[in-house]
Amino acid sequence: MPVYILYQILMTLFMFCGIHGSSAVAWMTPIMTAATQENLAAYSAGLELPNIIAGAFENCILIGGIGATMGGCIVMFLFAKSRRYKQVSRVAIIPQIFNIGEPFLFGVPVMLNPILFFPYMGGVLINTVIVYTLVATGVVARFTGVTIPWTLQGILGGLLGCSVPWQGFLLQIGILILDMVIWYPFIKIIDNKERATEEKLEAAK
Repeated sequence: MPVYILYQILMTLFMFCGIHGSSAVAWMTPIMTAATQENLAAYSAGLELPNIIAGAFENCILIGGIGATMGGCIVMFLFAKSRRYKQVSRVAIIPQIFNIGEPFLFGVPVMLNPILFFPYMGGVLINTVIVYTLVATGVVARFTGVTIPWTLQGILGGLLGCSVPWQGFLLQIGILILDMVIWYPFIKIIDNKERATEEKLEAAK
């Protein structure tokens, strides 16, 4: 677990600085692949699944891609008042459904934005701790080891990758709602600032 937390911190931090996170911490790929294959072999043999962090675990904590940005994009799409962020969210929302976060990351921008550092970094860490705890305590069943494509629509990863599909599905729904709650106050801050700027420009005209 500590190594995985470090991995998520580094991946998200690199992405925040403009360097693609998954490329920067590629050393974790063979470790995750081995754990996933162990689970898949055990699942195929009808044995107890050995690993908590395997298969669709990452799909459940990174809904929308690195930084778990789907929650932030939904909040912006639903609640933004400024013209700028309304337009950004309309462009970004469809790619986000397929875990492509770049339109949101660059359009807001999230990268190098100190106001959005906490939800971008903190949300992933909170998600990781919650999902790990729920799986480790048996509240949610372990993941089978079936490899889920990273572009699969957000909330379907848990459904297809969990050994008890409905638990995986509800887990991802819960994490997505949590992410929206985490992002909401920070999206409101930048949106209010942008709206105030737009109103000043309109008044100046």
